[in-house]
Amino acid sequence: MKKLLISNIGGFIITLFFFQAVKSQNTLQFNANGSVTVNSVSYTQPLPNYYSVDEYDFTSELGNGNAFLQRGNGGLFFYSDGGPGIPANAGIIAAINLPHNAIITKIILSYDDRSPNTNLKLVLRQNNLQYLPPSFGNYAGAYTELASITSNGSNGQGISSYTLPTPFQINNNGNSYHVLAYNTDNSGIRSNWAGFLTVLRGFIIEYSVSTTN
Repeated sequence: MKKLLISNIGGFIITLFFFQAVKSQNTLQFNANGSVTVNSVSYTQPLPNYYSVDEYDFTSELGNGNAFLQRGNGGLFFYSDGGPGIPANAGIIAAINLPHNAIITKIILSYDDRSPNTNLKLVLRQNNLQYLPPSFGNYAGAYTELASITSNGSNGQGISSYTLPTPFQINNNGNSYHVLAYNTDNSGIRSNWAGFLTVLRGFIIEYSVSTTN
């Protein structure tokens, strides 16, 4: 924050404070009565915003709603005995609805991990809604992984954060966005859920939007 001291205006000493993210050129009007009018404020650096998703916003990756989703240890996990068509390594998914042109800078994962053999992985993905599949129902190529984050250790509740090396700009013109969470083994390979030993509590996306007021 910067301070500008202006004296002898209407017999008063006026002190103005500016945050570094605010451009002050050509924005002040000094009135005859000694008052100062701020005509406009232009942000020259993006201001941080936060988009949070709770465990209750997730649904099954398999498209069967909340079937096979269970809660325990303060979070959400997928449970299946591996029956027909219900793989035990399925994931949970939640839609992301950020403003067009929002710039994602960081993702933060809240979890409870008590398993020495598995981790919770969260993947932020883009879905190209204009993608033309090479064969019927083959939409795997429509998804692009933007960033991922995993739980750390097996000591219970924790928070992991990941700052994108290159911030990503949301483009809602032809794309949609979601996060997918699942379990991996210690080598990073997708694996069966460890039940309530690895649960998701929620996550946060840090983003910015260029703003002029």
